[in-house]
Amino acid sequence: MIDISSFSFSKDSKLIAVGFKNGDVKILDASLREIDSQLLEQNISSISFSKDGLKLLITGKKDDVKLWTRSPNGEFTLDNPLSKNLDVKHIESASFSPDGKYIATAGESGSSGKDEEIKLWNSESLTFKGSIPTNHRKINSISFSRDGNYIATAGDNFVGIWNAQPNQQSDPIKKIEFDGVRKVSFSQWKDLELIAAVGDDGIVRVWQFFRGNSSQKPTYELLTQLNGHKQEILTLAFTQNEPYFLTTAGKDNKIHIWKFSRQRKIIVNQPEEMDALDSIDIGLDRSGNRLRLVTLQKDGKAEIWDLSSEISNPNNTDPDFENVEKVALDKDKKQLAVIKKDGTGQFYNLSGERLSNRTPFKTPQEEVTSVSFNPNQPVLATGGTDGKVYFWNVRQRQTELKELNFTSHKIIDLKYSSNGNYLAMITNNNKFIVFSRKQDYWKEIDTSDIGRITNFSFGFKGEKTYIVTGTLNGYLSLWELDKSTNKLINKDLNEWENKVHTGKIETVIFSPKADYIASLDAQGKAKLWQFSIDKSTNKVNVYEKKEWSKITKLTFSPDYKFGQLIATADKKGVICIWDMKGQKIAEFRVDGTQVNNLKFSPFREQYPNYIVAADENGHITYWEISGLDELVNNACDWLQSYFSNHPDDRNQYGC
Repeated sequence: MIDISSFSFSKDSKLIAVGFKNGDVKILDASLREIDSQLLEQNISSISFSKDGLKLLITGKKDDVKLWTRSPNGEFTLDNPLSKNLDVKHIESASFSPDGKYIATAGESGSSGKDEEIKLWNSESLTFKGSIPTNHRKINSISFSRDGNYIATAGDNFVGIWNAQPNQQSDPIKKIEFDGVRKVSFSQWKDLELIAAVGDDGIVRVWQFFRGNSSQKPTYELLTQLNGHKQEILTLAFTQNEPYFLTTAGKDNKIHIWKFSRQRKIIVNQPEEMDALDSIDIGLDRSGNRLRLVTLQKDGKAEIWDLSSEISNPNNTDPDFENVEKVALDKDKKQLAVIKKDGTGQFYNLSGERLSNRTPFKTPQEEVTSVSFNPNQPVLATGGTDGKVYFWNVRQRQTELKELNFTSHKIIDLKYSSNGNYLAMITNNNKFIVFSRKQDYWKEIDTSDIGRITNFSFGFKGEKTYIVTGTLNGYLSLWELDKSTNKLINKDLNEWENKVHTGKIETVIFSPKADYIASLDAQGKAKLWQFSIDKSTNKVNVYEKKEWSKITKLTFSPDYKFGQLIATADKKGVICIWDMKGQKIAEFRVDGTQVNNLKFSPFREQYPNYIVAADENGHITYWEISGLDELVNNACDWLQSYFSNHPDDRNQYGC
């Protein structure tokens, strides 16, 4: 059984001190190798490294405070107990200040009936410097802010944030109600100041701490709630520097490692405009190293932003980025087609520069409703309100390749399959059309019986091509493209025989490897389906894996090296990242507004990858995401010393 009661990282994160309920204290190095240990014969309640990593402050359940000092050869020496010197009783927690000059102690007021005080001591002379009155009868945990100006406390069903100057007010600067709270910790990161607290309900609550100025008090905002422990959480600790991790240990014998990413924001619209974005997409510069965000506002203004930069200014100033109707990125995410409302088209790189080897064109279509690059040919297709599709060669002077009049009705949407062999489109008169580029043939299906198709997605399994569609009435359908007969075959699925959604399908998409399908309706119900083919019978199987409610957007990640992910966003601006088992592995929040666009960045082997969200106010917020394998591997590394003594427990952690 893992009976960790407290742990602490040194400032350089090269040392980890771990305290156990049986009184055992272990010092581990960065490779998780045990370099020292001692049994103190008491339940360890708190551990704190000094700023230089040379001292370790330990408290136990026997009103004892001990100090370990690290010698030049790396060994830790246990000094005499400090309790007599500090003249304190009922100690639950002790901590060094960030500059190492002070020790703070706190605990339980005992039989006196008075509120507990935080006592401050000189760390060298151990002389008393003063006390901070609190409203607590018992303080389970204390933690200094990065600059030492504030102290967070946990106890009596609330988290308090106090001014660290002694002999001042007895009311907290901020008070956060939290039933059963056990431990609290400030992060020590320069660019991301967080407060995390854990307790009896097994939930990790994380707030972002915002410092006030001379006229304003500090404020806090709930950043996320992390669910992973099935029982109460006993302790937590932040790493002291990058990578940013929070580690928690619970009574369920599990250790969880949570990675945090700094939130970055781009203000696309001025606050007074409040105009939502029409679309966003993410591409790469010519080197493939820097991420670019392409935004199109509903007023026709297109912009390119550098997501790899700390400065949120658009890269393009070309007047041709005004009065834009549609934009599209090619397969490599490095070439941008911009089609204006007057039908003129230009090609740009993602630094906003016109491509001299690409010829501008002008489409005779009155209004372009959709545009798509062929992934494997230098061809751009545009669909319009006149029912025609134009194919443009993006490299040669003879730009117009072909005009096809598929229908007399408006084309609502069109897109190529990922292999470029098919172009599918939907119209406003209940027609679904699939065009075969190689065979110069198209198939038209009337969907009046199930309603107009609103969304579709291509998927490939072996040699077979599938299309999943969603309708205005809430129906999902699966179609197979038969290459030999040029037929579009509706695959009868028991799971989809009846409506699986109650209203308009807003999104239906295959995952990159077509192992999964995700669907979302206008009422906010989202579903994740597993898609497979029985090799012996060739039968198609679809079954539901996960369902969510109150969702506004969902999207699959690219085929990342660490596995497939799916992201969801809800009406309150909460963005969650899930694995394909339906387990949440990350959570982010925007400023309480609805998310209208959600995208993963293209996969890059040696560079950060992001999840990008656009809210209803035209603000872009993005976060670096960590791979599932990275989280699992970090957790497993953290447990190796435990597994060496408890090999039978390895399987329950999946390591």
